[in-house]
Amino acid sequence: MLAAPALPPHTHKAHATWSAGEQGWGAGEGAVMAGNGDAGPTAAARLQRLTQEVAELQERERQVRSALGAQAAAAAKLLGGAAVGAELGGEGAPPLPEGAAALVAELAALHGARQYAQGLQELAAVTKHLERLLRACERATAARDPPAFFAGVGEAVAVHAAGAGQAAALAALPGAGAPAPLRELAAAALARFTAAQEGLAAALRAVLWERLAQVGWPPPITSATAGSAGAGAQPGGQGWHGLEQADAQVVADVTRIMAAFIALQRSIQREAFDAGVLSSATPPWGLEDTLGGGAPLWAVEEAAAPLASSLRAHFGAGRPTDRPDRPEWLFSTALALARGLAPSLAPLQGAIAAHGLGGHYSAPLEFARALRSAVQGILREHVLPRLEALREPALWLHLAEQAVVFERGLAPLRGLPAAAGDADVDAPELWAPGSCLETICANPAWRGAWWDAERDEALRLLEDELASPAAWQPAQALWGSGDDDELGGGGPSCPREAWQAEFWPPVAAERALALVAELARKCGWLADGATRRRFAAHVPQEVLRALRGRLSREARAAEEWRALASARWAPALGAYVCAAHWLEHSLREADGPLVLLDSGSGEHGRGSVLAVEADALAAFRIKWTLKLAKAAAAAFADSATPYMRRAALDAFALDADDWEDPGPSPALAPAVAELAATLARLAGALDAVAFRDLWRAVAVAATRLLFNEVATEARFSRAGAVRFRADYQALAAAFAPFTLRPAAHLRELSEAASLLTLPPAEAMAAAERVRSAAGGAPGAATAELRRLGIVRLTAEQALCVLAQRLDSP
Repeated sequence: MLAAPALPPHTHKAHATWSAGEQGWGAGEGAVMAGNGDAGPTAAARLQRLTQEVAELQERERQVRSALGAQAAAAAKLLGGAAVGAELGGEGAPPLPEGAAALVAELAALHGARQYAQGLQELAAVTKHLERLLRACERATAARDPPAFFAGVGEAVAVHAAGAGQAAALAALPGAGAPAPLRELAAAALARFTAAQEGLAAALRAVLWERLAQVGWPPPITSATAGSAGAGAQPGGQGWHGLEQADAQVVADVTRIMAAFIALQRSIQREAFDAGVLSSATPPWGLEDTLGGGAPLWAVEEAAAPLASSLRAHFGAGRPTDRPDRPEWLFSTALALARGLAPSLAPLQGAIAAHGLGGHYSAPLEFARALRSAVQGILREHVLPRLEALREPALWLHLAEQAVVFERGLAPLRGLPAAAGDADVDAPELWAPGSCLETICANPAWRGAWWDAERDEALRLLEDELASPAAWQPAQALWGSGDDDELGGGGPSCPREAWQAEFWPPVAAERALALVAELARKCGWLADGATRRRFAAHVPQEVLRALRGRLSREARAAEEWRALASARWAPALGAYVCAAHWLEHSLREADGPLVLLDSGSGEHGRGSVLAVEADALAAFRIKWTLKLAKAAAAAFADSATPYMRRAALDAFALDADDWEDPGPSPALAPAVAELAATLARLAGALDAVAFRDLWRAVAVAATRLLFNEVATEARFSRAGAVRFRADYQALAAAFAPFTLRPAAHLRELSEAASLLTLPPAEAMAAAERVRSAAGGAPGAATAELRRLGIVRLTAEQALCVLAQRLDSP
């Protein structure tokens, strides 16, 4: 460690003198001003003293620079370089930077370089020691001396752990202040340490494989009768009887080697390894038996490496079993190996427990994970590049399907739910990381080929479903007891119509949703949130968009006939609206696999796949429900045209002998009957929500029509007023099957009929009171109308209706 440079003596005194000089200068100036020039000689003397003090300070500065230069020179000499920045008068020495601050900065850089050199020397010493230990291990191996080998390996692993920390510290040190040759030496030292590290791993690997071979490992990946096809292969051929029946000393040696491997891995992957252990300390979602969530254990991977080589030779080297159209042979063989061999590796759990990791890792589960990694390597290096070259979508679909089967079969061996990836699982992150489907998604070309194949196949299936003769028939499996709205009574066992059910989806909607859910299940095998969102947008969302497009085209085709509410088109359009409503609800209240479309997106709600499509389907439902309502209202208006002609309006002014109960107007009866038939027809085609919106919109349109064209246009005798009330009641009867309070939805007509049928004297008094209140305080007219039972009409509207009475003044 370099010592701080010593300052020359009297520095603080010089500063004090400078302060006194400053005060003397100011006092002398004041004396000159006060004495009108008599103090001139005194000021000159003080100026002379000040000059001397400045000279002393310059000398002190020179001494400080010399001290710093000496320290810099000493530091540089320790590093083996020239006296960098030393201003000692030596020939050829580069000049020091100007200023003390620059000198301090250079000294700090040299100090950092010295630390760099010190770390390099320590790493070199550790590496030499490690190399000596490795040579001793090699001699012990050659001499068949297991005690010497294990003693050497144990010490080598401990030395490596210390060296790994020094190597990491050296790599983290900034090398800017070190000479270039020193940096080159550091790079060489790090490379040498890495080579020694690899030598240690190779020594452990060689002895591990030798000991495993003594117990018949690796077993053949297929039995002698499996044939060349590879299908149905059974692991564990002759020569393998499990570790339980192996020599105890061999198993102990294997356990010690694997423990050394784990120690080596922990020193190399310190941060990643420890982070994985911490993250799996408390398994989420209550699955306490879910282990192996951290970094894969090299020890188990090394044990599985011979099997991985056999799989690669069997399914990735041009043999008859290497067929791009039969990935299930690879998957089924690997799965059979995992199921047959993983439990027999339980005795190796002692190597894991020796490091206190028994609660985080399991040897059988790690073996299953290692075999899956081997399968993924074969896919990545051989199978997927071949599929890319073949450009056959069906092969991508088949591979993805078989990969899911493999992952589901492997899930119990990894301590995961047997239903992993199915609908009744809320945490796909448990099983998704590292799945074979993620291997496909790692390459953009592979990912695009697979997703395009999935999308095109799903769109083809959707078109087939929509073209089915029964596509737009109600899906009876989904019929259920909806809310009875305002009716009350009834029950699930009662015969129900569409308008009485909360949902009335057609078969096409049910099957389309099932298709989307099946695609969504595959999101459960994609752990990366961004990849999952892209898959959801590229495949399931495209299917939903295609369905919406089909619904829109069919609805527009019906609209071109200008008879949406007719007996021909109402059932079809009702099925489209019900399909949109069912799908909208299913996406908004997603459960099961559908939640995977938004899982991990961070946007559950606005902007997500589910929300976007649900909003679009809601817009479709509302748009075409209102179009149906508009068509029904227009049909009613056309049928009621005779009722609104002048002759029919003039009839309200005539007296009649049966004025107390004249019945509805004959000109209105056909229009009301047609409206009732239209509503009944639409009630059988629309679910409760859509039909409620429709009939309420029709009621508003009919109310506005009769109020504007009849109640405020005709002149009413007492008999005419009673007939108008009968007309309103006939119209309300058309809505009565669908609500217990139809008058509440024809309120303007109901109040107009009440005003028109008031006794003459009461009507005149009411008109006068409303008219007076309208010219008075705000709200007075409204209060007066409420006393008459009028809550919907304004004062102006009420006075207009009262003015249509023949007995009005």
